[in-house]
Amino acid sequence: LTTSQVGESAVRAGQDSAVALTITTRTGATVSLSLTRQSDGMAVEIKTNGTLSKDETDAIAGLGEAFQKALNGLAQQPPKMDLSDLTKFDSSILQSVDLKTDIRSGDIKLQSLNFRADDTERWVAYQDRDVSLKMTSDRSQNVNAGSAFQQQLALSAYDKQFDKARSDGQGNKAQMDMLKSVFRALNESTPAEQSEAAASASTAIRLGSSGTSRLSGLNDFSLSLSQTEQTINPFRQEEKQSFSYQASQTTENGRLADGSGTVKQTTHAHLSASW
Repeated sequence: LTTSQVGESAVRAGQDSAVALTITTRTGATVSLSLTRQSDGMAVEIKTNGTLSKDETDAIAGLGEAFQKALNGLAQQPPKMDLSDLTKFDSSILQSVDLKTDIRSGDIKLQSLNFRADDTERWVAYQDRDVSLKMTSDRSQNVNAGSAFQQQLALSAYDKQFDKARSDGQGNKAQMDMLKSVFRALNESTPAEQSEAAASASTAIRLGSSGTSRLSGLNDFSLSLSQTEQTINPFRQEEKQSFSYQASQTTENGRLADGSGTVKQTTHAHLSASW
């Protein structure tokens, strides 16, 4: 990954940009890369706090292509959110990955992204002139995560649900495709987590559990997609074109006096649109 490539991906002519990538290892060392570009040129700064082992150096270097893909996607028109590879780091070596971008034209904010992935959560906050997207995935209770097959079934079902919401509300396809891409990136388990889930499932079966704690197979999440409201009739200012969609899942695990377990999983979806 070269600084010239990053500079071209992050900003267009006449715009100012700032990009910051921070990676924290399991040993507590951090590597921070910051890029700022203005009319008078681009400044690049790399800081390392702590000593990196060879495995840590290799793991960080392995994120270079993922970093580039994320920036390339944001630079497209319409923008695309390609964050999946940034979530696939070796969690036994790296603890967290944070990416922040900010693109402006003068005082006007054109696009911003705030992304984080670690053991307990993954979340995204994105905004540009056309859409606002927020999403979180709670990974603190990975007992709720199912097998890779179960997760893919659930993700495919949600893809259809999202597409139907877009169709029903006359939403923007590119914006919904962005939501679907982020939803998969935040909810798919890493290979290491899949191995842990498989081992946990085997233990649960031996203990006589029905495995219902997995239910959907996904960790709890919340998401919100809001299209910037537009006036579509110059003669009727009250007529607006809008699209807003929210969805979430929450899971409650409990235990009864007789030692048996209980699980309650609640899903919610809400669509509001006008056209």
